[in-house]
Amino acid sequence: MVENNDKRTAESARAFFNRAEEVASVDNYDYAVELYIEGIRRWPEAVEEGHKPLRKLALLRQADGGKKPGIKERFSKTSFKDPVEELTHAEYLFSKDPENVGYAEMIVKAARKGGFKEILEWISKLLLYIIKNKEKRPFSTLMLLKEAFSSIEHYQEAVFACQLAKQAKPGDMSLDDEIKNLMAKQTIQKVRYDTGDDYRKAVQDMDKQEELQQKDAVHKTDSYRTKEVQQLEERLKQSPDSQNLRLEYAKKAAQLEDPKLFMEVCKKLNDWHKETRDFAYQRALGEIIIRDLKAKIRYTKSDIETHGKSEKNTARLKDLAHKLSEAELQHYSGCVENYPTEANYKFELAVRLMQKKKYDEAIPLFQKSRNRPSLRISSLNMLGMCFFNKGWYADAVDIFEEALKQHTSDYDDIYKELRYNLARALEHDRRYQQAYNIYRKLAQLDYSYRDISARVNRLRAQLE
Repeated sequence: MVENNDKRTAESARAFFNRAEEVASVDNYDYAVELYIEGIRRWPEAVEEGHKPLRKLALLRQADGGKKPGIKERFSKTSFKDPVEELTHAEYLFSKDPENVGYAEMIVKAARKGGFKEILEWISKLLLYIIKNKEKRPFSTLMLLKEAFSSIEHYQEAVFACQLAKQAKPGDMSLDDEIKNLMAKQTIQKVRYDTGDDYRKAVQDMDKQEELQQKDAVHKTDSYRTKEVQQLEERLKQSPDSQNLRLEYAKKAAQLEDPKLFMEVCKKLNDWHKETRDFAYQRALGEIIIRDLKAKIRYTKSDIETHGKSEKNTARLKDLAHKLSEAELQHYSGCVENYPTEANYKFELAVRLMQKKKYDEAIPLFQKSRNRPSLRISSLNMLGMCFFNKGWYADAVDIFEEALKQHTSDYDDIYKELRYNLARALEHDRRYQQAYNIYRKLAQLDYSYRDISARVNRLRAQLE
């Protein structure tokens, strides 16, 4: 329950949480993570509305191939003005690498420092579950959890953490006394309950956490996925007009990879769109078609790697790639038309137009998508390439230079790509000495980058 004087803060946070859920539904996971973190910064105690949904999103992002945080992200903060800043930094990293014990430890420490009891309970149980299922359990982490659980009087979990620590260090006799001490506190705590209900609930907490973790994990068993779809079908019978249920059912059913069921889902989404004229159904249809085509492309590539190229699988891969290109173009065109303020759709559509060499159509979209901070550098890079491919080399140079001014790292892959593209534009604009200097510096940074050594040698010979 949020106190009256905190309602405005909670409402502000919920706006970010709701927006995060929307963008996550179109697989824009990185932006959704940023939105959840911003909401948590405003309302740190939002375990049910912020931290838990973010955890689920992190697992989905991981399964979708999301990258772990880079050096710049990991070391962007080394000191913090308050526990909330420390908490959000740690949770941002944990969301990008949801099995990293070190990042989870950082959240535990920040929660204790800030006195966030509910967050401490949630993250400690989650971390204990992660550690419990590892072959090698870090002793220091288990002791950290023992202290965390003890500080909030969750003695059953504290005992369990201490017992695991004992397994990790069987020769540490002091742990025997610690376990006895914690079990005594647990017994006293039990006696205080009038009934066994609260204690039984506490005992079930770990199992409940495991169940939630299994549900959140994307690598679900086929039986669980099937059961989940069946349950959604039953719920739809009770509330047949619920858009949320319809969309959730369509997404889950399509993931079963049953060709007959997939066609039924596509038909239902089309029918629901005709019935309501709500584009949300067409958007969902586009998303599952794109996901299905990407899966088929992965399977075909795997077949080629295993059995070698053949006329049949090569032709199939080419056909699937063409279908995916057309499906994405149609999908993002519809999204831009129906969600004109969403910069992410503009960017995605522009990328597809660029792939089809429709640079004049792509350029205005990149110019709009660059206004969103999270898309700015990528949009400028693509925008520069559009001008480069049109032969407007001087304009491409200006744009790549602008992108480099706004990009803060001198070592990551984005920096190298921007420098490489800038040098290419300078070379085509006949500014050979400037291009050579950039190629040479880039070779010093990463000699194996693309064809950089060949370009340096060619321009050196040309300039001599």
